[in-house]
Amino acid sequence: MKRRSFLTVTATASIAGCTDSSNTESQNPNSDKSESADGSDPDNDHRKSPDAFDEYEWWNRISGYNLTVSEGMLYGTAHRDEEDDEFYGETGYGNIFSLNLQNGELRWTQRFHGSLQALVVKDAVYCEVANDAGNTWILAIEFDGTERWIGGEGHDILGGSLEHVTQNAVYVSDDRHLKAIDPIAGDLLWKFPGIGWVHFDTTAGATPKTASVYGIIDGDIAALDLDERSVQWRYEHEGDYSSFDVSDGIVYTTNNESVAAIADGQERWQTKLSSSAAAGADGQEDWQERERTSLRIYGVASDLVLVKDDSHLYAVDVTDGKKQWEQEMTRHLRSANRLYEGELRIHDNRIYSGKHGEQEISVFKLDDGTELWSTDIGGEVWSWEIVSEDPFGSGDSVFVETRRKVHRVNRDGEVTHTWNPGVVSDFVVDESMIISADSGTYALESQ
Repeated sequence: MKRRSFLTVTATASIAGCTDSSNTESQNPNSDKSESADGSDPDNDHRKSPDAFDEYEWWNRISGYNLTVSEGMLYGTAHRDEEDDEFYGETGYGNIFSLNLQNGELRWTQRFHGSLQALVVKDAVYCEVANDAGNTWILAIEFDGTERWIGGEGHDILGGSLEHVTQNAVYVSDDRHLKAIDPIAGDLLWKFPGIGWVHFDTTAGATPKTASVYGIIDGDIAALDLDERSVQWRYEHEGDYSSFDVSDGIVYTTNNESVAAIADGQERWQTKLSSSAAAGADGQEDWQERERTSLRIYGVASDLVLVKDDSHLYAVDVTDGKKQWEQEMTRHLRSANRLYEGELRIHDNRIYSGKHGEQEISVFKLDDGTELWSTDIGGEVWSWEIVSEDPFGSGDSVFVETRRKVHRVNRDGEVTHTWNPGVVSDFVVDESMIISADSGTYALESQ
């Protein structure tokens, strides 16, 4: 396969002044040592945290996004810093980096043209790259930092969005096809025309098999047989789909007012949950009202489908579609018993609710929807993760990112610790807690 390489690789054991594995004062980004007469640090001034922060096991000056931990290594996509062209390169280039999770040592970094989107670590590091025109393509990098294969602008085979990675294939979608790429060679295995908005059913395992990928073909929901590379079944239904989810081979889909379950191309049940969109003054449907009242599926757990519109959260039985409970939702913090219209997550028979731009994390019982607790984080929530057996204590914890801080909330809703490393870009919790901020990337000390 002919490849256009855009990649520049730097493999190194470490970069002088980049890594602090001993947390000594001379390498601390907040240390006053080695300051010049004007009070600036000639080596780290552009990486100096605005807040005193010394709760770390190691620090590396690299700051990044898409942090992913795998086999004792930390992978991510790096910020570009105009004051550090030696590492970050020229304008218009992005970087993937790899750090040793034990000491923060930089193993390698790669530079190539384009901005970095999704990053997935499987048998290699797979990344989606985009240019200013919105074109996307896929690359694969070996764990030693060398190129496995890489697409480029205008690359037909590797062009598109990264959808899913298994041991058998890398699945990529563009405006016209769903494509399966050989993960080793980067060659096209097959492509299926005319499909959009794909969803992989991962409930049966990491490797999708027959009828595990679903999508929209000409307005119909369709199940694809990945072995036969054919449409297994199609479900025709009038109206637009707001969302759909898949669990154990059953497709759950919504339109503006109903949720339905589809198996083998046949509708098992359909339940109306929301009033239809209001009509405007001219008698035509108001698209803003339609968007506001659209139903969205947020997950399937404990034989319940969770569906939400702008004013209510509903739990529907997966077997017969009967509504089990509903929880009123409010907007703009009008009620003490608020449930955000934003992101929901299901974990250990609980529903966790949070929202970018608001300041609270709320938790509800999955079986009846009653609220267990709601905690004000003290800042706008940017992102959050639920972690079992986190490195700072036993049991479930919620780690919440605000603009300049990361907070740990325990199972009872108590904020037990807050870290303030500067403007936060991303974090990941595995055997250790890693925070990337404008001042660099930190591995935090266990409490």
